Order: sequence, then structure tokens, then C-alpha cells
Amino acid sequence: MGAERLTLNMGVILTKSLYKDGLRCLKLLWFKVHRRAELKKPDLALRAIMNDGRRVEEMARLNFPDGLLIKSSYDKGEVDANSRAALALRKPLFEAGFLIDDAYARADILLPSGEDEWDLIEVKSSTDTKAEHYYDVAFQKYVYQTAGLKIKHCYLMHINREYVKNGELDVKALFAQKDISEKVDEILPEVPANVAAMIDILSKESPNISPGRQCEELRDCPLESDCWSFLPVQDDVFTLHRGVKSAFDLVEQGIFDLNNVPADFNLTDKQAIQIRAIKQGEPHIDPPALERFFAKLQYPLYFLDFETIAPVIPIYDRTTPYDEVPFQFSLHVIDREGAVPRHLSFLADGIADPRPEVLRRLKLDLGTEGTILAYYAQYEMKVIMNCCRVYSGFLDHFKEVEKRFVDLLEVFQDFSFYHPGQEGKLSIKKVLPILSDKSYKGMRIEDGRTASLEYTRVTFDPKVNPVDRAEVRQALEVYCELDTQAMIDILLALKKASATAKLSEK
Repeated sequence: MGAERLTLNMGVILTKSLYKDGLRCLKLLWFKVHRRAELKKPDLALRAIMNDGRRVEEMARLNFPDGLLIKSSYDKGEVDANSRAALALRKPLFEAGFLIDDAYARADILLPSGEDEWDLIEVKSSTDTKAEHYYDVAFQKYVYQTAGLKIKHCYLMHINREYVKNGELDVKALFAQKDISEKVDEILPEVPANVAAMIDILSKESPNISPGRQCEELRDCPLESDCWSFLPVQDDVFTLHRGVKSAFDLVEQGIFDLNNVPADFNLTDKQAIQIRAIKQGEPHIDPPALERFFAKLQYPLYFLDFETIAPVIPIYDRTTPYDEVPFQFSLHVIDREGAVPRHLSFLADGIADPRPEVLRRLKLDLGTEGTILAYYAQYEMKVIMNCCRVYSGFLDHFKEVEKRFVDLLEVFQDFSFYHPGQEGKLSIKKVLPILSDKSYKGMRIEDGRTASLEYTRVTFDPKVNPVDRAEVRQALEVYCELDTQAMIDILLALKKASATAKLSEK
């Protein structure tokens, strides 16, 4: 067995990324090292997050114009040698890497301090510190100090949410910096034992670690299908509406299927409706509640949906990091009951700030009376009002428009209607296929995150070819139009379901 273990661990170096995986789950760490090819590849959204992180790091370096970037290499020993040689220059060092035994770390920024000390600066694209950041930096400090460096202070450089772009990007104002030395030093003594435990697990066969509460933030991890394969294909306990804690309670009792939840198990009213619908195999319908909702609607009906981008590094003047800027809307209008819907739309073209044109078009297209329906209307209202705070000439008008909004999501949040096929979820993408013959599956763009990323790519990347750009823009039009058509289909289906339920009660 000793030779087997040596073979398994041969050449394994624990990087900061692997250390973070190990803190989350030792089994995940083992798979990342020994069976990485079997793991699900990062999706478009995760790749975008990683790309944002790299861009933020590049921006942060601009605050140190005399800094030196240590060349990356697969040979960690080479990076270590180059980094040690660069220490003598006493310049800010970017991506300096140091290797000790079985651990290796590269600092975003090492800043000379005093005669022979260094400040460690970790750069993050978040707008504040998070618990995980302290553990990242503690691992790095452990590696650097073991490698012989004297680390004086540890800082987290993160995005300043209050920064407002006006003209050229101000990279100093874009970032805020926080001294996290004290917190890092509290965690530092834990690192050697953690490293030893991770190196030990990597020298063994695949660890037999059962999933549990430690997985609460890992339900979408690459090992989900492997670790949770004992759950039923349908109606597993983790589909309980807002019931993650309850789901773990049930799993610990050996209950995996919502059909088997004991009658005396503590449930919310909505969870009880969900389980009753599953056991009865039919939707829960509350006709009086639905009729109260329908009574709020006044023709003409406007069905509105936005698509937005929220760049971490502001693109437009008078925006802050992560500001949600609408670049597209779809609007279906039903002028009177029984009328054929009219479709209006807008998709920004070019790199100019789209907000003024969005507001101008909406002011024209939404008219002066009638209900504006949105799915999660708070979001649409927030986007509009945030635009109006910048383009204040529209503010008074849209304060009046805001009063006309009604949220279609309300029906599902209140469980006035619940179908067992929703699996505890309320999103329009889950509801639409249940109440109509339409679905988002198979579309080139089938969710808002992809819409945002693809719009950003084809709009701001000059290398994108015209055919690709045209195809993406067409896909955006199709996707956004479905969002508002979906609301029409859902509303009609709810009216039909309510009428049928009332007849069955007689």
C-alpha cells in the first residue's frame, strides 16, 4: 500500500486553489488532483467570473506603475527561482510564486515594506471582504514565511462599490483596501495541519466522504451527481421550497423522497401545499386568491421584461461597479380583453450608454394607463428608477409609471397556484413548460446570465466577426421576446385553471 500511496501523490503540489477546494471538501480536492478530467467543465457563467477576476487583477496592478510581473510557467521551481531573484529589486511584484515542500502560492501583489519586509496584497473582484478571503491569504502567508519572506501586513484590495465613473477610469478610486492582518494571523496556526491533512488524503485512494451539511454551499459542485446519486430522480427532499435545513434533517433520518415525509414533520404552510400536490399528483389552485390577483389588472396590459449587464469595471459614465444597466427590453401589449398581443422591443446597438434611449422608448411605449406586468416586478422597477436617478428628466414620469406595476410572480410566491412539477421553484423558466407547450431549453440563449455575457461579448469585443454578432443579436431578440410571451401564456393558463377549479367545486 505504501508504494501505491507514493504513486498517487507523486508530484502533487498544493496550490492556493487546491487548498481552498480542500477546505470545502477533501473528496473534491482529491478529484481535482487525480481525476480532474472526469469533473464537469466550468460553464459560461463561471468562466466569466474567472475572466472578471483576471481583469480586476490587471486593473489593480496599474496602481503600482513600477511593478514587475513574474512570468508564469508550468515549472513552479522556475517561478520560485525568478521570484527569489526579483526580491532583491525591492519593487512591487505581481504573481511572485514560492515553492515549499508540497505547497506553492503566487501573490497578486507583494509590496516592499521597510528594509526587508513585504506587504501581501490579495486582489478580489468582490465589493467587501468574505470569510474565504482570510483563509486564502493565510495560506499564502504560510507559504511565503516558510519560504523565508518577512510578511509585515496583509491587505485585501477589493472593488469600491461607491466609485462612480466619470470620464477616464480612475484605478485608484476603483479599489478600496482593507488591512486583514489580524484576522489572517488568527487563522495562520491552522494552516500547517490543514496542509498536512490534504497532502495525506491525496496519497490515498479516493476518500469515502459522505455528503452532509458541509455541502450546503456545494449542491452545484462538480461532484454533485456522484455524491448525491442516492437521491430519487424526482421529488428529492432538496426540492422542498426554501427547505435546505429541513432537507438535511430529513436525509439524516434516512428520508430522501418528499413522498415519504412523516405527517408530524415540521413544515411551513407552503411546504405542506407542495407535498400535498406531489402526493395527490395534481396542482394546488386557490381560485379566490387568483381572482383577487386578476382584479388588479386593467387594460391595456403591458408585459415587460429587461435584460441587463452589470460589469464589475464600469463601462459607462455615471455608473458604479456592478450597476445593472438595461440594454434590451421586450414589451407585449394587449389593448383589450381578447385582443391579439402587439410586440414592441428594443436592443441597444453600439457602445453608447443605452439608458437614455431605453427610458425614452419606454416612456413612449408604456402609455399613460393600464397595468404593467412583470415577473419579479421589483427588479424591473429598480432598474428603471436607477436609470432615472442618473437621467433625472425622466424621474417624475416614471414615478407615476411605477404605480402601475403588478408582479405576476406574486401568484406563485403566495402559492395561489402550485404544480408538483415546479420542484419547489418559482422561476418563469420552471413555470412556463408546466402551463404551456413552450420552454427555454434548446435555445441559443436560454437564461439572463448568458444573455448578458453574450451581449457584452459581441458589443465590446472588436474581434467578434459580424456574422457571430448578428446571430447573437437575433438570439437575444428571440430570448427576450419569449420572456414576455411567457407571461401572457402563464396568465391565460392561470385564468383557465381558476375557472376549471371553480367549476369542479360546484
